[in-house]
Amino acid sequence: MNNVLELGPEASSTLAALLREHEEAPGAEAATAVLGRLGGAAARTLLCELIGDRSTLSGTAALALSDCGTEDEHPLLMATAADRLADPTLRAACAATLLRLGVRRELRALVRGILLAGTPAGRALEQQLGLPHRPRWAYERYLLQLALRDAVGSDFGLDTDAPWAELERVANAIDAYLENPQ
Repeated sequence: MNNVLELGPEASSTLAALLREHEEAPGAEAATAVLGRLGGAAARTLLCELIGDRSTLSGTAALALSDCGTEDEHPLLMATAADRLADPTLRAACAATLLRLGVRRELRALVRGILLAGTPAGRALEQQLGLPHRPRWAYERYLLQLALRDAVGSDFGLDTDAPWAELERVANAIDAYLENPQ
């Protein structure tokens, strides 16, 4: 992929066309991630299509927009993050990308819901946000952890597998930051 990256944004049109034709090909997920790093209009268009279609590459596409997204993609990312029927990992990926792109207050409930999902403190938020009740949310929390590190420079001490009380403490700190970013 380094050879493709060296070609720069000019390669995004060709790579996007190939991905459209061969979405299930080996390496398609890596190519989707590279498309985000290449950037350009063709990259953003395909990444948005993959998210909108809820393709098997939609989570990777959402994360790839972190590298090349603009405010133009905010409505799609926000709508997908809020979609109660969307895959919860895709919703977390959209929230992570929005955090990287500078969105804060609008994500408070979803970020808190994902951080507390699977815990007694998160049960009401799961129902309110349409998050499935399941015991493991470490990967989705990890996506948010990385986004916070990138966007804010801190993950607030988040341990994705921490005991419930610790998750609640960190969720409170993150929520306070998102409410009033400094």
